[in-house]
Amino acid sequence: MNIYFLLHDDARAELSRSHAPSGMPLKDDIVMCGNERDCLAWFRPISPECDLLWVWVAPQKRNTGLGTVFLKNCCVQLFQNHEITEIFCEVRLSNCIAIKLYCCLGFSIEGIRKQYYVDKVTGYREDAYVMKLNMEQSLLYNF
Repeated sequence: MNIYFLLHDDARAELSRSHAPSGMPLKDDIVMCGNERDCLAWFRPISPECDLLWVWVAPQKRNTGLGTVFLKNCCVQLFQNHEITEIFCEVRLSNCIAIKLYCCLGFSIEGIRKQYYVDKVTGYREDAYVMKLNMEQSLLYNF
């Protein structure tokens, strides 16, 4: 799978098209997309660490393994070309699919952020796992 880096204006348009959460990429953020713009990942590097802010896979491509391959390739790009040694993300405790994906890629659960997510309609708050992938762990998973 080819990974394409989107320039700032293209990144803004693609994130908007795919219903990214509020906020737009900062100048140094990295937004990557798959071959047919059917996958997007938004990262915020703070070298040597990087935060994975958001991942999206087109609805018709979900549950095909595409998201796993795409995210794996994104992590490889960050480790090899951007001097990143650790990637962090937060994921809802209830999001079993995402947790499974991250664990398959070698992410480990490092802690919990209490009431991290807030439902804008109901006000319901949900905790999030803080997950981490470091370069050494990724080598164990055949990156």
